[in-house]
Amino acid sequence: MTSPPRIERCQSIIAVVAVVTGVLLSLVTCVGWLFPVEVFQDWGFRQAPQNDPYAQFEFVGRGEAVWWMCCFLAPLGAAACGFLFVKRVNVAPVVVGAIEEIASLTSGRFSVVRRLAVLAVILIGVVHLVGGVWQRVKDWPYYRLNSGETVLPNVSESNREVIRYLQQSTPEEATIFIASDQKLYFLSYYLWPRKVVHRMHPDAEHLIPRANQGRQLAAYRLNELSEGVVLQGQPDFIVEYFEGPDFVEPERHTEDARWLHFTRENHRDANYTPPFLFTLTPTAEWKSR
Repeated sequence: MTSPPRIERCQSIIAVVAVVTGVLLSLVTCVGWLFPVEVFQDWGFRQAPQNDPYAQFEFVGRGEAVWWMCCFLAPLGAAACGFLFVKRVNVAPVVVGAIEEIASLTSGRFSVVRRLAVLAVILIGVVHLVGGVWQRVKDWPYYRLNSGETVLPNVSESNREVIRYLQQSTPEEATIFIASDQKLYFLSYYLWPRKVVHRMHPDAEHLIPRANQGRQLAAYRLNELSEGVVLQGQPDFIVEYFEGPDFVEPERHTEDARWLHFTRENHRDANYTPPFLFTLTPTAEWKSR
């Protein structure tokens, strides 16, 4: 049977946690309601690279997402803390009982290993929760409250990264020949007025690829096309962009030094290497190889 002193100690801990967390969330709520959304958007804008309009759009959207959480999620959290404080007498026995039950289940041989396993599960749950919230903040500029079906579901983070790089690295009047295992309608849309030329494989299906290229589309590798086919549209740049496991060549992921530098700056990781193949080569340089 649970001892009263342990329950009283648990009540005190619950009260302190509820009060401290509730006060912090109340302060966050005040910040959200005192400052308009434009302040958060401007903060996001100032965090983004000043020479990258695409990144500025993303960071402004993230600032807006943070404002929404301050205004509406933080008050709910503060109210939950208040409810927890009021009901601490009823909650404490349940918490103590759960802790004692877990302790009894993890006692005996290998008790340390079992308890570490329980802590690891809790830690993983917290990490996934935080990661899920942050992913929602990152997705807000594109999805907001819309479903994926209405917001170009095939524009993945890798697609956005490629679009951003090509916007910065090629002039607007450029023609780009692309060898890829994806349907590239989104590139034609976001890179306009650039011209995008893509030699479709006759066996390629006309469907939106699944996530992570789960259904591999038939495609031409660049070395499978003759020089005449590649140069037919008089491209200014040649691109290879493959994500599917049938086409990715890991030994070539660091081939394009400029692209690698761009992705490492974007991810703020000096050792980052993209998991897909991408190269951008001026046509004159490609012809001289």
